[in-house]
Amino acid sequence: MIDLSKWIYVEDIANWLSHGPPLDVREQMDCILSAPHRTFGEKLKGLRKLLEEEKDPGVLKDLESYLDTGEYLKQQLGRTKHMVHELYETDIFYHGHREEFGRRRIFRAPGAGIECLKGQILERAEQCQAEPEEYFGVLYGFCDRTTKELEHRWSFVTDFRGEILYCLSEHQEYGGWTVPNFGIGDYHYIKLPYGSGTLVELAENPFFPSLKGVLVNEAEPWEKGFDRADQWLLYPDYLHGGSYTGIGVITLDDYASITFGADFLLPFRQFLRKCEGGLPKEARWLSRLSRLVEEDKGGVVSRIMKDSRPKGSPGPYERARRYVEELENGKRRDL
Repeated sequence: MIDLSKWIYVEDIANWLSHGPPLDVREQMDCILSAPHRTFGEKLKGLRKLLEEEKDPGVLKDLESYLDTGEYLKQQLGRTKHMVHELYETDIFYHGHREEFGRRRIFRAPGAGIECLKGQILERAEQCQAEPEEYFGVLYGFCDRTTKELEHRWSFVTDFRGEILYCLSEHQEYGGWTVPNFGIGDYHYIKLPYGSGTLVELAENPFFPSLKGVLVNEAEPWEKGFDRADQWLLYPDYLHGGSYTGIGVITLDDYASITFGADFLLPFRQFLRKCEGGLPKEARWLSRLSRLVEEDKGGVVSRIMKDSRPKGSPGPYERARRYVEELENGKRRDL
C-alpha cells in the first residue's frame, strides 16, 4: 500500500483514506497519477515501486504500459532539437483562468516551449503583482503529418517552474494502441470526510479560483455506505447571473473540475478542506446556510434546487424584444 499522505494533497482526506479499507492497486495508481503536487518524474518512480510489489498479471500489464509510455514521454519532453513533424504551443492560466492577453507561442521542440512557459509565467506574475505559484502552464503537442492539418495529441500541464505535472492524452486510442492518460482517473474513492453543514474552502492552488461553500452528504462519514454516497457543494453562484437563489449546487463527482477549472479534468476535490478562519462580511450568509443544512439537509437542498430552476423567465430574444418596445414607448412619450 502506498503512503497516501505523499500522494493526496489535503491531509484530512489522506488520513481518512488511510484508516479505511485498503485501496486496490488501480486506485493506488490513480492516487499517484492524480497527485496535483507531485511531478511527472515522481509519479513514474511511484509507479515503478508499485510494479515491484504487484503480482496480478492484468495489473502488471497496465503498470508496464504506463511506465513504457511515461519513459517515452519523459525522453521526448527533454528534447531540444527541432522536429520536422511536431509543433508545440504554449498557454498559461491563473487560478484556472486562461490569460487571454498572454502571447501564445509556437515551437518545434518541447524543451523550448517549456522554457518559454517558465518565462511567460514569471513575466506575467511580475506585471500583475502576483506570485508565480498562482499560475500553471500548458504545452499543447501537435503532429503535422500533412501540410493542411494539425492533430492535437497531448496537453502537458506544468507548474510555474516548468515541471511537468500531467500528460493528458487527447486520444484514448491511437494506431490500435490504448494511450495511457497521466492525469485524474476514476477517482470515486476520494471523499471529503466532513459532516453535512461543514464550511469548506479551496486551498490555495493554481488550478481553481478561490471558493467557499457548504458540504452536503447523502450519507454521513459515520453512517454505513458513506464511501459510495454522493456529496454536494452549495456555493455562491457567480457564473449564472439569472439564478434566482444566487446559490449553486454541484455534485462532487469526477467532473466537478469542468465547472470550476480550466479546459482540463483536474483533481478538484483534493483541494477542498475545512474552512479556516472567519468569513468576510459578504459571505457570512454561508454560516447561516451551514446551520440550516445541519438541521435539515434534505429539505434545504431540495428547496434550493427547486428555487434555482428557471420559472418561465424570458430568453435573450424575448428580453431584447421587450426592451425595444420600452424604447419605442419611451420615444413616443418623449415626442
